[in-house]
Amino acid sequence: MIIWIAAGAALVILLLLILFARSANRVQWREHYRADSKDPFGTYVIRQLLGSYFPGEDLVMITDSLGTALPVLADDTDLLTDTANYVFIGEAMYMSETDVDQLLDFVAEGNRAFIACRTIPYDLMFYVYTECDSMWWDGYKSLADTAARFSFVHQQLKTAEPSGFVFRKQGETLPYEWQYIDSAYICDAPYGITPLGWMNDTLLNFASINYGGGVFYLHTAPVAFTNIQLRQEAGLDYAGRIFSHLAKGPVYWDEHSRISLPMGRVLNNRSRPNGRYIPEKSPLQFILEQPPLAWAWYLILATGLLYMVFRARRRQRVVPVLEPNSNTSLEFISTIGRLYFLQNNHRQLAMQQSKLFFNHIRERYQVQPKDADWKTRLAAKSGIGMQLIEEIAEKDERIRNASIIQDETLIDFHQAIEKFYQQSK
Repeated sequence: MIIWIAAGAALVILLLLILFARSANRVQWREHYRADSKDPFGTYVIRQLLGSYFPGEDLVMITDSLGTALPVLADDTDLLTDTANYVFIGEAMYMSETDVDQLLDFVAEGNRAFIACRTIPYDLMFYVYTECDSMWWDGYKSLADTAARFSFVHQQLKTAEPSGFVFRKQGETLPYEWQYIDSAYICDAPYGITPLGWMNDTLLNFASINYGGGVFYLHTAPVAFTNIQLRQEAGLDYAGRIFSHLAKGPVYWDEHSRISLPMGRVLNNRSRPNGRYIPEKSPLQFILEQPPLAWAWYLILATGLLYMVFRARRRQRVVPVLEPNSNTSLEFISTIGRLYFLQNNHRQLAMQQSKLFFNHIRERYQVQPKDADWKTRLAAKSGIGMQLIEEIAEKDERIRNASIIQDETLIDFHQAIEKFYQQSK
């Protein structure tokens, strides 16, 4: 048994080693937008390119709350020697009230914020977007297609042909929800949305909004800045033209605010004011979506099943030898009988036999001797003829009425009762 269990455990460990050895260099095709990842949908390339776009400037990684990471003026006497840039690229972002206030103050002081995401927080847009013709901000729109064409409004940024982007995953071209800004949000308000770029010539996907002394730049397709897209010359050229809108100065790259959402879902900060948004995915769904984790899960289940199979055989402990139960009731009766017999008290001995007999018919046949028809019911239930039952009842009555009985009377009464015990059912 132990050998089989050890062999099974060794097999499981071997399979795990093979699995993780093969999956160590496996490419992840999830849209995570991590700046340190070289996966297709990571942002390692664009982060490196920012260094060439702004040579000599610092690239600061924000991994904690914006409230402590972004610089702002301490008071009216302070001056920033240079403008700074805030960059966020991700599927969706969550910002607490403190984060929103800090970012607004950062931009209002003359800095620039570039936000490329498919879902932008309502709490931020509540302050940034000015209502146009009673048109409240309701998020981005979407268009499902396998490809999209991106172009610019500014004449100096326009190219002869729009930049084409195709959504590919694991080498396969798939439909994608391309986000865009509804044209109803464009107006001439002091802080209205200014178009900077189009998708498919008519759908706004890149825009700016003035806020205080600075500018917010909104882009609806973060996938355009992922590693897989920047492998193409068109993707590199498009990214360079996009980031030409930022000013010279340090760049603050936000890794803290990025979260992942199911495809097409919109994040509404107003419905979750406290805490970070958690996508509606169970832990098991996430595990099964990742091949290494899925294999590990299946191996754990297989190991548990293997354990149950080998442990299914019942392991019975040694059964101890027990002494047979002694019938103390019979010993008690025998002792009492000898006592009365030695005292020559035949009547008392007969009364004890009568008491045991009537207790017996009460417990076994549920017949009460006090009932008028108890003899008939006892005969029917025990299978004993009425003659023997009448004989026992008659002898019992004579013994109860007598003060002294002879040996023959006691023996006859005992034999009658023994005959009943032997023949009853």
